[in-house]
Amino acid sequence: MSQPTSSKAKTSSSSSGAAPTSTGSGSSATRSSSPAEVEGVTTIAEQDLEKSNPSLGAYEAAHGGFRAAIQKHAEAIDAASTEKTGHNLKGKTVVITGAGSGFGRAFAEKAAGYGAHVVISDLNIKAVQETGHRIQTNGGLVKVYPKPCNTASWDSQIEMFDFAIKHHGVIDVVVANAGVGECGELMHDEFDSKGKLKKPVLTTIEVNLLGAMYTARIGFYHLARNLKNKSKALVFLGSMASQNGLPKGPMYGMAKHGILGFFRSIYYDCEAANIRSNIICPWFIDTSIIAPLNRAGLFGIPLGKIEDVVAGMLKSASDPSFHGYQVAIDANGILAIPFEATSIGPEGYYAEFGNRAIASIKLERKIKDAGLILGVTIKYWSPKRLWAKVLVLTALAALVRRRIVLGRAP
Repeated sequence: MSQPTSSKAKTSSSSSGAAPTSTGSGSSATRSSSPAEVEGVTTIAEQDLEKSNPSLGAYEAAHGGFRAAIQKHAEAIDAASTEKTGHNLKGKTVVITGAGSGFGRAFAEKAAGYGAHVVISDLNIKAVQETGHRIQTNGGLVKVYPKPCNTASWDSQIEMFDFAIKHHGVIDVVVANAGVGECGELMHDEFDSKGKLKKPVLTTIEVNLLGAMYTARIGFYHLARNLKNKSKALVFLGSMASQNGLPKGPMYGMAKHGILGFFRSIYYDCEAANIRSNIICPWFIDTSIIAPLNRAGLFGIPLGKIEDVVAGMLKSASDPSFHGYQVAIDANGILAIPFEATSIGPEGYYAEFGNRAIASIKLERKIKDAGLILGVTIKYWSPKRLWAKVLVLTALAALVRRRIVLGRAP
């Protein structure tokens, strides 16, 4: 396995001559321009595009160019600088899955250190109780979900979130952190008693993809109903395997690719609901999730620091101006890749489609709210029911106020 690289300078990390791409492994999102692009000459691909679809070619010419895939450069982030916004977590309810060890435990302790009310869970109940004990020992505020939380179970996560709401009323930050390594060997031939190929073990997919999706979906539901907080956050845990192949880890790579795609898709719903979303994509970090075989293969290759991962999580959870980022972390530090960097130009048709999607989602919510008010009005608007009139008008006034004050709240 080749080591992915990242650079804290805003220049391409590729020296092979091929156009580098932004990756979850920490490579720079900036690419170098070819001589033709520097001089403004269209590429062969652009010429073919214009011939096959003149109107599309004209649109691209007016909106950034077909090759303008990376207009905004990735930004190197100093871990120490993320501490500046940590105070924003004070008094906030932060729900973290997989908090019994690794990134989850480390971030739970960090968030509690800034005064957050952390609600932690894990399948390993003894491990998460130990995390809770460590937080309490240091004076932090923590609620430990008292049951093993299997993130691959929808019902288990529903109960865990209900536990958080019961104790705190609202949720401000959700961190979909729980994950496992490669479970089983997909490409190893195993046969059943009839000599037929066995079905693969799907634990990696169930936890890392479906479980994270469950966390995000249930978390989104509760975040969207927290109307007082204008800086709610949903944080995903991806991997360098979100954009790179992982030898001997096809299901892990599949799951992490999937969660990156899910993040990029749910981003539009989050923007419409005033929920910030970011994804953390670390290179190998020295935690218990690294299998012994991988450790042997990584001998002599520098690993990332868990402190940098926690710093990326802290910024994603607490910085009100930070949203839509893929936060790549490796031995060279933290690189924040903006959402637009992987679109076909910040002013191109991908961005235009995304902007329309956000506007459409907002409009849909407004129509649903208006329909609800109208339905209640038709049902109860009667001279004999003055109390109902007052109730309807009060609800309508509250709706209007919510739209004016909170804007994008659902």
